[in-house]
Amino acid sequence: MKEKLPFLEKEVASIETLKTDFIANVLHEMKTPLALIQSYAYALKKESISKEVKEEYLNTIMEVSKKLSTLVKDILCLNKLEHQESIKNSKFTLDEQIRFC
Repeated sequence: MKEKLPFLEKEVASIETLKTDFIANVLHEMKTPLALIQSYAYALKKESISKEVKEEYLNTIMEVSKKLSTLVKDILCLNKLEHQESIKNSKFTLDEQIRFC
């Protein structure tokens, strides 16, 4: 049993590194659209911006916020999957499963 411990320690360290990298990437993916939304919102407060530019900024804000919302939804789904109990074996019909796809 002692021989397996260094392997397990390396495996845990590797998983922790992956988790840390994942979190850093997710935060970067969230920070970029938030900064864009914030800067466009401040720009929209200026009265000197034309109606066309305001429309473009609003469209960009809506598009970026949808992407951000999808990212948050995916993270919540991943978190839910990570904390789920193991799947129990159960019988199902394959043809029904295929029809739902």
